[in-house]
Amino acid sequence: MNQDRYELIADENNHRFEFISDGPCGKIKKVILFRPLSNNSNHYNLSFGDWDHDRQVVDDTAVSNNGDTLKILSTVAFAVQSFVIQNTGSVILATGSTAARTRLYQMSILKYWKEVSIRFVVRGSCNNKWAPFKKGVNYEAFLLFQK
Repeated sequence: MNQDRYELIADENNHRFEFISDGPCGKIKKVILFRPLSNNSNHYNLSFGDWDHDRQVVDDTAVSNNGDTLKILSTVAFAVQSFVIQNTGSVILATGSTAARTRLYQMSILKYWKEVSIRFVVRGSCNNKWAPFKKGVNYEAFLLFQK
């Protein structure tokens, strides 16, 4: 995605990325985490949301309304790309914390499909079955890995 994005700060192994969303609601710390789905697995869950300073966790249900959704999604996409380059052979599982967020992710994949499909293989889950990603299907989750 050749979109404007926020500057990322990554940990030493690119499993955690941070950035600051800056908009009408102020500066909001966002965190992107890649967590292994099981021990000795190359499958990772993508978690993303606002950083809850009090609980010291990522709040993936927060609604910031900072007017920068496209810039945030571009930043997350860049983090995914950085992660899979650093972690060769990794498979990323992504799903929204709500159906609406999952739909937003799907619309973003479709909007940038030309660029996404050059770099990644994308699969979608519908009715608990994985299939190659295609337009017109409402997915519940996504798997992606580098070509």
